[in-house]
Amino acid sequence: MFSPTYWRRSASSEGPGGGAEPPHPWHDSGLADEVEAFLAGRLVDHMAAQHRPVPPWTALNRLAHADHAVIAGLVAGAGLERSIYSGAVHPWAMAERFAAAQFLARARTPAELRALQQTMLVPLELDLVERARRERLTPEQVLQAAVDALDTHHAGG
Repeated sequence: MFSPTYWRRSASSEGPGGGAEPPHPWHDSGLADEVEAFLAGRLVDHMAAQHRPVPPWTALNRLAHADHAVIAGLVAGAGLERSIYSGAVHPWAMAERFAAAQFLARARTPAELRALQQTMLVPLELDLVERARRERLTPEQVLQAAVDALDTHHAGG
């Protein structure tokens, strides 16, 4: 049966004799906000706003989920402005801009971009989430994997 509570272990409760924190209602957990940010392609900014570490695979999140206008904005340099959350430009901003340009060169319309995201980028993103658990990746490697996958996808193989 579904329980509307969200359990989280604190660092101090993981040691000997420690137990889980009391249950928190799921709507107070922040999980819904994080899922919404993930699906909208804003996970990097969401995590930065919370001063949380940003995993390398999140470098692909905006490209895999944002709409055509946002991706076009990246190509135009919108990703090179300082984040309102962290006050810094993401270190992979130029690589993201390059990848965005590659995607728009192949997916010129919003419908073509959405199809490319659904058939290639989202599955790649999920694969990279798992891969990052086993090996150390950089955001640049993640974005290069996306460009390589696009080349393979475009070549039909």
